[in-house]
Amino acid sequence: MRTRIRLLRFELFDDNSANVFYLVMILALFPPISISQAYLYEAAYDIIDISNISDIKLYPKQKYFQVDNKSVEKQGIVSYFNTREMGKSRQELKIYLYFATPFYGDKDIWWVHVFTKVIDNNLNEKEKIQQIVSFTKASRQQYANEEISAADYFEKLQNSDTKHGYLEAIRLSGQQHINDPIILVSQLGTLNEKADKELAKFFRFFIIGMFICLLLVLKATIDKKAFQQFKVR
Repeated sequence: MRTRIRLLRFELFDDNSANVFYLVMILALFPPISISQAYLYEAAYDIIDISNISDIKLYPKQKYFQVDNKSVEKQGIVSYFNTREMGKSRQELKIYLYFATPFYGDKDIWWVHVFTKVIDNNLNEKEKIQQIVSFTKASRQQYANEEISAADYFEKLQNSDTKHGYLEAIRLSGQQHINDPIILVSQLGTLNEKADKELAKFFRFFIIGMFICLLLVLKATIDKKAFQQFKVR
C-alpha cells in the first residue's frame, strides 16, 4: 500500500492536523450512525394486535402491542424512588420516581411510567427535601390522573436501567408473580411516526456532521511540501 500523503494542515495543530481531521470526522459521523441503528431497530418490528393482555406472552420476541381490552388495577400501584448525582462536580441531583400498575387478569404484566427531575445538588438539605417532596406529590397526582385508554399502543421494555427501576418497584412491593414481570410503556401516535422521527434525526445530524467536515477542509491550508511529493508520484 502507498504511504498516505497528508496535504491538509491546520495552523493550530501543524503536524497533528491529519489526526485532528480524522478525529473530527469520527465524532461527526458517530451520532448519525448511532441514530441509523436505532431507526433500523425500530423498523424491524411491527405492532401485534391482541385481544387480551395475557396474549403478549405468546410473542416473547416482539416489542410493540395493541390491546383491545386494556385495564389496570389502580389499587395495585407500586413505586420506587431513586436519585443519581450528575455533572463533573456532582452539582446536579437527578430524581427518579418509578410507578408500576398490574393489568387486570395478569399479575405478570405491568403498565409503567417514570417521572424525573433535576435539582441543584448544592442546596441545603431542607431545601432539597422540600423540592423532592413537592416533586413526589405532583408526580403521584399526575400518574393517578393518567388513563391507560389514551395509549395508542404499548412498548415492551428490554433490559435497561429504566426497566430495572420498575422491577425494583415490583420487587419491593412484595407482590407475588409467577413469571418474570413484563413491563409495558404507553406510546402515542403510530410506530411509523416514531421511525420517521429517527430517520429525520439521522439526516439532520448527518448534514450537520458533513457541514463541519466541509468547514474544516475550507479552513485548512495545503502543505506545499507534501503537495510536491504528491505531484511527483
